[in-house]
Amino acid sequence: MPDTAKALQRTRAGPVPTTDFRLTGGKPGCTTEDLGVKGGSSGTTYPTWLELINGDTYKIIFDIPENINDDITKNTEAFLVHARGKWNCHIAGAPMHMYNSRNNGGSGDTNNKKVSCFGFVMTYDEASGTFDVTPQDQEASKQVLGNLPRNYANLDVARAEYVSPLEHSKAKGRSLASILVAPCTVKWSNSYQIKPAEEGGRCLYFVAASSGDIFVVFSAIPRDKSTWYHLQISYQGVALYKGMKLVKYEGAKSARSLGDSKLFQPYFICLEEDRANQRTSIRYGIGSDTSEKGLIYMVYNDAGPPLGIRFYSFGSGEKDVEIMDARIIEGEAQGEMECTGGTIMKDGKCVEDCHPECDGCIPMSPGSKLDTECRSCKQLSFDKGGGVIQCVAECPAGTEPADDGVTCVCKDLVFHNDDGSVQCVTACGLGYAPGSDGKTCVDGDHAEVGEKTTKILLCSFAEFHFVPKVIRLKINTVFELLDEFPVFKVAYVTETIQM
Repeated sequence: MPDTAKALQRTRAGPVPTTDFRLTGGKPGCTTEDLGVKGGSSGTTYPTWLELINGDTYKIIFDIPENINDDITKNTEAFLVHARGKWNCHIAGAPMHMYNSRNNGGSGDTNNKKVSCFGFVMTYDEASGTFDVTPQDQEASKQVLGNLPRNYANLDVARAEYVSPLEHSKAKGRSLASILVAPCTVKWSNSYQIKPAEEGGRCLYFVAASSGDIFVVFSAIPRDKSTWYHLQISYQGVALYKGMKLVKYEGAKSARSLGDSKLFQPYFICLEEDRANQRTSIRYGIGSDTSEKGLIYMVYNDAGPPLGIRFYSFGSGEKDVEIMDARIIEGEAQGEMECTGGTIMKDGKCVEDCHPECDGCIPMSPGSKLDTECRSCKQLSFDKGGGVIQCVAECPAGTEPADDGVTCVCKDLVFHNDDGSVQCVTACGLGYAPGSDGKTCVDGDHAEVGEKTTKILLCSFAEFHFVPKVIRLKINTVFELLDEFPVFKVAYVTETIQM
């Protein structure tokens, strides 16, 4: 028995260890296949077109009824790179070859939003992150590949992904909440039961190895994924999901898996359901093969009603997973623990180390404690746009509490920046006007002018020449001549007109 397995035998409680077993990896793209149908957000779960053509490496995952050739099969997962006006596709683990770089079917012109993978031409839909085939793409592909098995015109045939959506979102400061990675294969059994509602909770100890993701799932009803908590343990980080939504992330290198099918490491996950106080606590850590002390890297306190967890299981991603010496022990028998990663010791327990305004947090990097990384806010929140929510003790300048008493909103007008962020302004600025809601600044071409006058703008016909044309058209629809001087009654067009 390996030393790592022996290290886990420091407890006296728990049933007989389960039989060691191996889980077979799934097909390419299986961990994120829910996003292929349900979609996600551009720039977070899949790349924008500008990112696809920036020279970085991205994944392309095919989903077609039959194999086209040896390179493009029903579930081919390849790496896609745009360089020197051409597209290069290569399979994971295979070297890049110059002869696999193509620009047929107009894919060399980035304005067309077309790619060529092994000569197969597709058009990118940036709104969904998918590739479809136009009749022109079909003909261009036939010129390189010969006759195709079917007419793929008007079919979605593949989707684009970041090589690591979590790593990308962290690097770009994007919200992690929309990321979803789920196990491809899960091994359920009546013998895999856990009772976290009993006093002190319960801990699952196990030794595992994989070159890919290791999944651990806890559930009340295995078939109902809304009753799941599942952890994704990879060499890139550790993510915790509740009901298929990401609720916690830990990126500390020492918290990750080893990413090698021959290197085993001991892990533990502790659950405690407190039904009296309606909360659930989950702790994740790494065991030690050299000491009796375990290292806790992640703590998640769920304030929602307990799910009533009864079962646990293990799952695999695209690569095989080997599990050894899994066992359940009493939470109080877990031995000495040290708080590390995104946790600190408080009142004898490891708790989340978050910004003071956070009620739980999802830090984007180890040691980070920003007020924009909160899972929820203790007091007030302000939506800064782009998926970023800031937790504050009092509303920032230019904002005020909303009617709900827990969110801050702009006092006057809201302007959306190109990067998705928002700012509170007192005037929209030249060429912009408040929209139909009277609060959001929109391009003058899309501003709606109603009959109700909110402010009277006085100007002579000479001055009217300097008003932007898009606003002049709106003004002309509601003007009135009063006495001898032209007075224009303009709804929703106020300080945006500067003279």
